[in-house]
Amino acid sequence: RDVHLVEQMEGEIAAVTDLACKSPGGGPALLFEQPTGHDIPVASNVFGSLDRMCLALGVPSLDHLAREIDELMTPRVPSGLLDAVRMLPVVSDLMPRTVKDAPCHEVIRRDGTLDEFPILRCWPEDGGRYVTFPLVITKDPETGVRNIGAYRMQVYDGRTTGMHWQRHKG
Repeated sequence: RDVHLVEQMEGEIAAVTDLACKSPGGGPALLFEQPTGHDIPVASNVFGSLDRMCLALGVPSLDHLAREIDELMTPRVPSGLLDAVRMLPVVSDLMPRTVKDAPCHEVIRRDGTLDEFPILRCWPEDGGRYVTFPLVITKDPETGVRNIGAYRMQVYDGRTTGMHWQRHKG
């Protein structure tokens, strides 16, 4: 009976989120504060509107962000030594920095499992529960090139997930 209630809850959250996403302007962001069977709230449709995406990225428009990225990826060629020196702060900001102490160095040990989280079965025909917008960091074993992407990850059990990579997607 409890499993049925949890699956029913998950179906309801997905259905309400689907309706919100299809609303004019992308609909509202939603927060389900007490999902059945879990102590952790569920947020959905967080990036469902252009305004919320820009707010999250700290830019006035996505076009503005695209211009910034284009400028960083295709910098202009300096016209002389003085011009090259003026460009140093931009180049310096792009370089990774190694620090001795930072919040990301904290080790937080938690012996829980994925079962603690209200991970949804989004559609009736899904093969299971899915983490729908994770950030997955990978490193090519041959070239060392790193990548970050969002891949829908299926939860197989409390400690195992799987995802589908497509060869043509880098």
